[in-house]
Amino acid sequence: MNLPAQAAPPMKRLLLFLLLATLAHADRPPEWLRLPAANEPRPSEASAWILENSERIAEADANTIVDRYRYAVMPLSEVAVNDAVCNISYTDGADKLVSARAWAMSPDGKKCRAFGGDDFIIVSPRVNNEIWDQEKTVYFKAKRYLQPGWVFAWEVEIRHQTVAYDFSWSPRGTLPVRFSSFEVIPEEGGAVKWQAFSNDLPAPIAGSAPGSLAWQINNLPGFNPNTPSRMEPNSMELRACLLEPAPGRPASKSWSDVVRLARAEMDPKAVATSALTAQAQRLAGTGSLWSRIEPVCKFVQKQITYLEVTIDKDSMAGYRPHAAGEVFENRYGDCKDKAVLLCTLLHSIGVEARVMLVNSGAPRRNLPSWPSAFFNHAIVAIQYREGEDPRPSWTVVHSGNHDYAVFDPTDDRVPFGLLPIDDAGGLGLILASEVTAPVSIPMPSPAAESVSITVSTVLAANGSAKIETSEESSGLAAADAITRDETESRRERTGTLERRIQRRIPLISDLSWNSTGNSQTRQWSNHVSFSAQFLAKRTVSGMYVDTDLMSAVPSAEPWEEGMDGWLTFAPLSTRRDIRLTPPAGWTFIEVPADWSAKTAAGEGSMHYSLNDGVLQGEIKLQIIGGVLNREAYLDLRKLLHAAAVAERRPAVLRKPAPAPVGTGPSPVSTKSPSS
Repeated sequence: MNLPAQAAPPMKRLLLFLLLATLAHADRPPEWLRLPAANEPRPSEASAWILENSERIAEADANTIVDRYRYAVMPLSEVAVNDAVCNISYTDGADKLVSARAWAMSPDGKKCRAFGGDDFIIVSPRVNNEIWDQEKTVYFKAKRYLQPGWVFAWEVEIRHQTVAYDFSWSPRGTLPVRFSSFEVIPEEGGAVKWQAFSNDLPAPIAGSAPGSLAWQINNLPGFNPNTPSRMEPNSMELRACLLEPAPGRPASKSWSDVVRLARAEMDPKAVATSALTAQAQRLAGTGSLWSRIEPVCKFVQKQITYLEVTIDKDSMAGYRPHAAGEVFENRYGDCKDKAVLLCTLLHSIGVEARVMLVNSGAPRRNLPSWPSAFFNHAIVAIQYREGEDPRPSWTVVHSGNHDYAVFDPTDDRVPFGLLPIDDAGGLGLILASEVTAPVSIPMPSPAAESVSITVSTVLAANGSAKIETSEESSGLAAADAITRDETESRRERTGTLERRIQRRIPLISDLSWNSTGNSQTRQWSNHVSFSAQFLAKRTVSGMYVDTDLMSAVPSAEPWEEGMDGWLTFAPLSTRRDIRLTPPAGWTFIEVPADWSAKTAAGEGSMHYSLNDGVLQGEIKLQIIGGVLNREAYLDLRKLLHAAAVAERRPAVLRKPAPAPVGTGPSPVSTKSPSS
């Protein structure tokens, strides 16, 4: 039986209308985001998956750009949910936050919540014990709106006032990226100049506006975050800059432009006050150029505390130091403050010195073919003339028509005449009018960076031993040891020494040591004596003893799967001399075989011999060092591993039974490291 349709009651019609209206105005995912399909594989080992990471830079006028960031991430763990934040910094005063939006949504986008600018917070000046600046951060934390497998997306647009039209894009990080893009839009009639710092980057395509260029990349794996120290990961960096039509724009078209741009900020601050000049004259030594200036350099290095305080609010604030007289009076400053102060002090006593820009810890950050203001550190280049040559171990460069010795006044662990390893191996730009190109900063020579150890051991028949060692080092190794002697208590130094010895000999006693260091000659020595309860291991017919006590072979962390980049390894020459005296009546019946190897990374050798029953050995190793790619680093690790294996070969002793009449002594054998 068919019944006639009945109209819905008025209240139900109202509720239905409200529901439809709510659905019609429900929050939706951003139109630019392409959510993954349900059957699209997720990264199996990553904590999160970046769905999109895009940036668009558009030139508004001769001094303004608009930077738009878009980012979407799918956290795959609770830890990654907690890390889901929007965190974009800008310079208060020079920049303006135009807009900020965010979305938290289910994987299919059917459940979505949108947030506007009022939901973000602005974090004001960041303060810690080294940095205090005018940087602000637009910040949003999405943890309360997410769960693993959901998506957090945000879009931020910032208007920048700038005179440095040089931009960088690095699409690769530690997390896998599904899609990344970078677009640069010039002013009408302008053009984009670019340089890829990696062969893995795609060629650009036409962008969304006339003259613009865009780069797009899909399915980019993350690199292994557990990189060794001093490794510069390959982030697949790209640089781009905007060219005219804007007349008179101080863009980085040449290295001379970069020099002029930086000097315009630094030179006006290098003005000597009467107090500053008087201090320079009081500090100046006598004799050679280097004797005169060393006390001045040490004053800035040791007495001026490192502290960055940026007050200015324009785009060049990072290049603008405080006045030299102000830094001198306050007794604090960052790298550019200390560099300008030192140059001003040296000028006050008639010595030419210039600020030098470098990339500390990132030697491949710049290329000679790409003029750029991308530097992260300022040091000092001190000019010298013929006949004033510094010591052979010092870092020197030639730029323009002059020779310079290079010094970093910010690192109080490295004495005058040496350069921290993080500053070496890359490009340096000396801020002098005649400079038209950067210079390569050489690595220290292996001969200048040396460690020499002598180990004298007297064995007892029960396997115990009396041991004396003498260690001498030069260069950065000596500087580090001298700094530890100056800053650590004797108890702390004793503990460090004990741990070093106990890596090979667990039970020791009667430890004593005495070290001396000279920061002027960059030499350090240490004499150590101790007793070992169980140095030799007894066997049924004799005993054997390891010969690698106080090894001088440096360690090299493994290059694990997923690592990509360049690693800086310090050059080093090591030598270890062994003297091992057996117990009375005991003889050596087996000694380690000779070993030698030579590769592109360096070379090493080992030789043992018997002299009047005493075992004597010599182990040498020379590491060339430098900025190494994966192949070169693995070659170095192979050399170091072979040296470590060779020196671990034991010597075998035996107390022979009385020989029958007419027989001679048993021959001594050698055992190769591969047996």
